[in-house]
Amino acid sequence: QAGMVLTGGCLLVYFLTFESFGISAQQIFRNNNRYFNGNPHNKDVIASLTGQSLDVSQQTHILLMVQGSWFLMIVCGQATHIWLCRTTTVSVFTHGVFANRVTNIGVLIALCLGCLIVYTPGLQTVVSAQPPDSLLILYGTLVVAAVLWTFTEGRKFITRNYPDATVNKYLAW
Repeated sequence: QAGMVLTGGCLLVYFLTFESFGISAQQIFRNNNRYFNGNPHNKDVIASLTGQSLDVSQQTHILLMVQGSWFLMIVCGQATHIWLCRTTTVSVFTHGVFANRVTNIGVLIALCLGCLIVYTPGLQTVVSAQPPDSLLILYGTLVVAAVLWTFTEGRKFITRNYPDATVNKYLAW
């Protein structure tokens, strides 16, 4: 369940990053791997919605930013999810969000590694990423956090208050 939400958050950031350069989702789906394929010998130029022509080097830069934003969105989404899924029945407000020191340290390390990988010039080449727009990552993380919080707290509420319900076979583990 959480994987689908995280994938949705990644896709949101993916399309918003392209959109910030004037590339619509329709252009992405209809390009037939002609553009944004990372091939340095590709001479095809794509026109953005703003009328700007994007050559191969600009396409490559945009593609690397999209890949960086996808990677950071996974890291931030997982960091959000770990605080919500620690128990199957107890609300996050009851057991505390930051009560587990090891979890806090692990999340901090994961976030630092994610930023190190995406923002360090030498590693950017290795992982094929460029620094994304930080606001897009923030917005995507907030959307994912809201959806995950609603789902997990709703699931925990049903599990606590209706333990014999048939739906608990699918919601509780």
